[in-house]
Amino acid sequence: MNLALPALVILLGLLPGIACFYGYFAGKFDKRTAGVSGVEQLALFVLFAIPIDAAALRILGSLGYHFDFNVASHLLMGTASDTAIHEEIVTFFRQSTGSSMISYAVVLLAGFFIGSLGRRAVWACRLDTRIPYLRVKHDWFYILQGRMPGYQRDVLSYADVMTRLPDKDGAQTRLFRGLVIDFEISASGALESITLRDAYRGSGRGDDFEWKEIPSTRLLIMGSTIHSINVTYFELGTAGQAFRKRLRKWLRSFLFEEP
Repeated sequence: MNLALPALVILLGLLPGIACFYGYFAGKFDKRTAGVSGVEQLALFVLFAIPIDAAALRILGSLGYHFDFNVASHLLMGTASDTAIHEEIVTFFRQSTGSSMISYAVVLLAGFFIGSLGRRAVWACRLDTRIPYLRVKHDWFYILQGRMPGYQRDVLSYADVMTRLPDKDGAQTRLFRGLVIDFEISASGALESITLRDAYRGSGRGDDFEWKEIPSTRLLIMGSTIHSINVTYFELGTAGQAFRKRLRKWLRSFLFEEP
């Protein structure tokens, strides 16, 4: 029995699901941030591929592009060594190579497009904040963005970051404050770095404490130096915004994955 042919058929069947997976887990929901394990990834390949393949067979069949289940079953079972079956397979590929390649490429693009649309819809409608199965596993993703139930779409996250960085005065820690504009999360969920804008550094103790502006455009703090983070949210929007304004914000969120 030839195992290469069944493996090839299975791979071709899974590829639309794989394209859908990478269409969804990109942009704001990239695979590392989402924390998808290898087993979960394989399961999602199958889960996405089944409805896409079924829909493609029905739609292409209605357009006159019929799938040859007889050839596929022989390839899947690895029984293509028989002469008659071999001739049938060769005839099939000789007659429909061009149309098969084009239709399969369309299915792959459709899978990626469906995944991308799904990601944008979940992001724009904030479904991941209400449906646990759509939620990104790492909590930093939501904490640092203020992307949580009960908060408006327009939220600024200001962070006070305590770091283990000795200074010239002998203190073992330093305190920074600023607007969170970016962050990196490792595959394990650890915070690798956080980037602040309009950053300030705490100076002094007790009554002598004051915030000193840091003359920089961006302040990057490595996660390995962070001791603790205190986040304060400032809501810019209101629940009573006009419908047109809310719709415009939703469209920008869908198209450009803005908050």
